[in-house]
Amino acid sequence: MFPPSSPVGFVKVVEDYGPIGRGASKAHYVLAENGSNYIVKGPTLTPEHPYVAANEIITASLAEQLGLPVLDSRIALLGDTFVFASAYMSEGTFYPDTTESLFNMCSNRDRAALIVVFDVWTHNTDRHHQNLLVRKRTGRDGQQTTHTVLLNDHSHALVPPGRRAGQLGDLLSTPADTCVRLPFLKAFCLANPSAVRQAVAQVRAIDSDRIHSIVDEVPDTWLLVEADRGAIVEFLRRGQTRLGEVFRDWGADFQDIG
Repeated sequence: MFPPSSPVGFVKVVEDYGPIGRGASKAHYVLAENGSNYIVKGPTLTPEHPYVAANEIITASLAEQLGLPVLDSRIALLGDTFVFASAYMSEGTFYPDTTESLFNMCSNRDRAALIVVFDVWTHNTDRHHQNLLVRKRTGRDGQQTTHTVLLNDHSHALVPPGRRAGQLGDLLSTPADTCVRLPFLKAFCLANPSAVRQAVAQVRAIDSDRIHSIVDEVPDTWLLVEADRGAIVEFLRRGQTRLGEVFRDWGADFQDIG
């Protein structure tokens, strides 16, 4: 028997291997009925951070809307509760710590400005060197290795631990520097203001209906009250409008961002 108000398209966990042993989200490593392995997070695993799964699924959907590289994700049923599930990455397929030199090897490093604008928009203050991953793949010839950058872990975006969704308006005045922890991302943006302007335009181009649709897909059990949906939508819509002001405050090269 599935829980009432079950979301569409979820997958059932058939084996829970337990906590992965790191991270504030106390994520578990699981096997789903479709034969795939996932890392799962949810409010039942971290009652002290009830919005963790909502943060993850909303930011993953928004990132995909912008064409940003994120892991495949979905909703999973763990026992009798729903959790956020993202694809498991096998050891050896990524570097655990991203340095500037590794980032500069990535074929999609030109996404840096959009990554920064996205993090400022979603108030992600946790984009450290282990949440911006570099994946590596060796060609069929066994010689050439390709590198791509990947956004990972958005549990602290949107509603931070210790806050309620209704308090999100207090975060709209957060300076851009607070959400840009990696010096090489900041350096890229300062050296490429036109890329930042384009990224701001991309984020602003996501229309209100699409934002509503993404937030509406969050399971009821991942929010404390129904009014949280409206609070998150309002935060994202107001954040789109305020991006110009935030980046104008960041530096003289961004003064023409309206």
